Amino acid sequence: MSIIKMSILRKYISILLILLLSTLLLFSCAEKRRVYIKKRRVVKSKKRVPGEKEEPREEYELIEYQKAADLFYSAKSSYRKQEYDKAYILFDQLVKQFPEDVLVEDSYLHLGRILFAKGYYERAGNKYEELLKVFPDTRFKEEAVYYLYLCYKELQWDSKAQRLANRLIQEFPDSEYLPDIILAKANDLYDAGHYTKALEEYMEYYQMIDDAKGKEAAYQTVLDIVERLLSLDELQSITDAYSDKFPAAFIKLALAKSYLSVKNTSEAKIILLEIKEFFPTFKRLDEVDKFIARIEIRVNTNPDVIACLLPLSGKYKVYGQRLLAGVMLAADVFSEEVTGRPMTIVVKDTKGDRETALRMLEEAYNVDKAIAVIGPLFSKSAITCARRADELNLPIMLLTQKEGITRDFSYVYRKFLTNSK
Repeated sequence: MSIIKMSILRKYISILLILLLSTLLLFSCAEKRRVYIKKRRVVKSKKRVPGEKEEPREEYELIEYQKAADLFYSAKSSYRKQEYDKAYILFDQLVKQFPEDVLVEDSYLHLGRILFAKGYYERAGNKYEELLKVFPDTRFKEEAVYYLYLCYKELQWDSKAQRLANRLIQEFPDSEYLPDIILAKANDLYDAGHYTKALEEYMEYYQMIDDAKGKEAAYQTVLDIVERLLSLDELQSITDAYSDKFPAAFIKLALAKSYLSVKNTSEAKIILLEIKEFFPTFKRLDEVDKFIARIEIRVNTNPDVIACLLPLSGKYKVYGQRLLAGVMLAADVFSEEVTGRPMTIVVKDTKGDRETALRMLEEAYNVDKAIAVIGPLFSKSAITCARRADELNLPIMLLTQKEGITRDFSYVYRKFLTNSK
């Protein structure tokens, strides 16, 4: 009995092993062929004998899927290695030899990619057009439309490119390519000088992307448009559109500067005060404060008065008197007969002393309401007065040889040769 049992057991084990191996073999074949297996049902008819009923015979024939699959794998391998010429030949061969194969759709896409990468934009566009025509509902439609748009852009076929851009926006509103489309449109508007419309597109791009570098680039371009390229009327027209978000504060500051440039100080001051009230965290509040101070100076100063601080007594008086003669000679150029307005030169004696020069500067600002100051003459006096004049936002023209004295100030100038010159 034991021998019989052993024989039966071996038989069952053999059967199980055969079943297991068959299962593994079938799974391996199915995995290798997966989507590439395509069966076509073919009905063949025998020649009928008159009066005989036709008996259709069904057969299943495998289209040469394996050849197509091998071609595709080889082409894809070459493509990944950037062997584009070899990959192109193989993809093209697949399309021509197996036009009904399921892999043709993917092959068209790769043919377009290869031609685009090699800079053959017209031929690449033709391949993308073929893909969209042969497979109107292709799963690669979004990419094909985008790269067809890029081909048209490279070929400068602007009207066609714009139609493709609009199509992508309408059909794929959440497309990953949408930011690139909007950025390209913004750049085109910028290059054409349509800065207000370009600003809108750059702002849409800025709000859409998360990439830090791209966001910073868009941010800087927006500031460039607002601060440098928009006119007063254009700034006024967009103020309400960006009333409470970036770049609202920058627009208001640029608008205030524009009003100052046309001497409309009252409007400028209103806008600057609005910035301080509604944008307390604005990073350019220091600049806003300076402009407000400048406006107050304009209101509180006499535009026809210039103060002249020179050593007219003491051991340096000879220098002061010569310089004064030159200043008065120059003043004749701006006489009332020439400009239609009286020009007053308020002369103050510094006595060659630093403390006296500083006191005369304060007097020129607070009492004489001078709009600008010329002098003082020597380095120590010049440094002290330069620092105070800059604090007062009072323009001052120094008469000193001191190197670099104007470097750290906004309202300090020099009209004198330095030792290095």
